[in-house]
Amino acid sequence: MPGVKVVYTRKTDKALGPDKAKDLQARADIANKAGGDLFISIHVNAAKSTAARGVETLIMGESPKEQRYNENALFENNREDLIDMSDERTAAIVRAYIQNLQFTYGEYSMAIARCIQNNYLKAGRHSRGIKPQLLRVLYATDTLWHVMEHLEHLDEVWQRLHELLTEKGVLIVAVPNCSSYDAQRYGEYWAAYDVPRHLWHFTPGTIQQLASRHGFIMAARHPMPFDAFYVSMLSEKHRGSSCSFLKGMFAGTLAWFNALGRKERSSSMIYVFRKKR
Repeated sequence: MPGVKVVYTRKTDKALGPDKAKDLQARADIANKAGGDLFISIHVNAAKSTAARGVETLIMGESPKEQRYNENALFENNREDLIDMSDERTAAIVRAYIQNLQFTYGEYSMAIARCIQNNYLKAGRHSRGIKPQLLRVLYATDTLWHVMEHLEHLDEVWQRLHELLTEKGVLIVAVPNCSSYDAQRYGEYWAAYDVPRHLWHFTPGTIQQLASRHGFIMAARHPMPFDAFYVSMLSEKHRGSSCSFLKGMFAGTLAWFNALGRKERSSSMIYVFRKKR
């Protein structure tokens, strides 16, 4: 496909690690290093019954079965493929992560999954449907996209993330920037304060201090200046402005230009962390 770069995690049936958990992590590490935007994994599954047939597409999420039944038993039966949801703190982190991902990208994931399944049907294959599942290989990228500001026990979360992340793993955190141009422009009306849902507010300096305290170093940081357009429009609404859309677009444009020269003034920031060595 034009304009699409494909990076293979493997081209043969050779494992990339001594056990399945490390094999799955190695595949995620390849995707992380390549900075992939879309991760697709294709498998041929075995079944004892010869009547088993068809194709299914899995997307990141919690299946109804995982929600209904005992998570300890589920993890014991699928230890190598699934994330351990028996620990309450791990479960809280994972669920917050998934909810934010689904809010941001859920429609796109589902649209791609539907497209894949529709093409299977057109080819005359039996469809087994689209199913959400907590697959370790998809979670191993450790991306917290506008999650951190919602979590109550912040120190415990960072400690747990340090335990979960492999030595070569990457932790990517995206959060609003309360020292941004738009935050200073709108003050108490800044929409990204979002009280009471946002429990914490970060500047580039404070999140670096927090990460360092828990054994991480900041490997990179990237601005998200386009967030300013949406945040500014909401801020104008909070302020009771007329023509909030137009005023928000104007303020967002000013914020975007401001962040071009000073990236640390971007409305939201993406931080890339690695473990200290």
